[in-house]
Amino acid sequence: MLAENNRNLSNSLKRKFLYNNDINSIHLLINIYESEENLGNIFPQYLSMGTLKKIVKRSLRGRPGKDLAAKNISELIHNDINRFELLVYLEAYKSGYHSTKYVNKIEKIVLSTCGVKSIYTKNYIRDTLKSNPEIVLIKKELINHMKEEVKSNVSFNRLVNTFNKKILKPKIFNINKYLDKQVKMVEDEKGKTVLKYESKPFTRIELSKMYRRIVQIILDDGVRIMADAYWSGIIEKVIRRYK
Repeated sequence: MLAENNRNLSNSLKRKFLYNNDINSIHLLINIYESEENLGNIFPQYLSMGTLKKIVKRSLRGRPGKDLAAKNISELIHNDINRFELLVYLEAYKSGYHSTKYVNKIEKIVLSTCGVKSIYTKNYIRDTLKSNPEIVLIKKELINHMKEEVKSNVSFNRLVNTFNKKILKPKIFNINKYLDKQVKMVEDEKGKTVLKYESKPFTRIELSKMYRRIVQIILDDGVRIMADAYWSGIIEKVIRRYK
């Protein structure tokens, strides 16, 4: 009963954080994971604002005022994407942390390179994880496998679709309300300098194209985040066995 109550609480906190932007919920969720799951060192590699702007800008190729439009759009959805990334990172990290099969496998390799005493030396495990060819190969194969598995994961795809429809789609299809107009100084037919607004509203077709591109960004980035998080969870568990 207690486990079920905690699971219900965790799910409620996830929904509030993801869909209501309730920051207190994510702090509570992380506290639960730290106290009950013994998780720590959670550092997701977020999609940067610069990268997002470049991707959006490419989808606006040929459109006047695309620089300012890409900036406006990216600023509008960047925090939403980061919330999604943090949530999927936490879940994948937790799964990796509890992956006894891979934790034991990595630990065995680390122990084979040193004595039990040496393994307690500061940073020994982390250094071994970075340099040992066998571990590097396992990491590469596991991350590639995880990426393929996540792509076909029903729960993950359902989460992506729900998040996009509830959070991103309304913003994208109402983007014309949020766009700043780009001003350019030009001369009129009398040679007088006047201000001209370059930007124009997005059409429904343009918005649909942009939305599909952003959905693909969420999918691709979510797959990357989850694969990296799963590996990070495995490594953290190995390290914690010798703290």
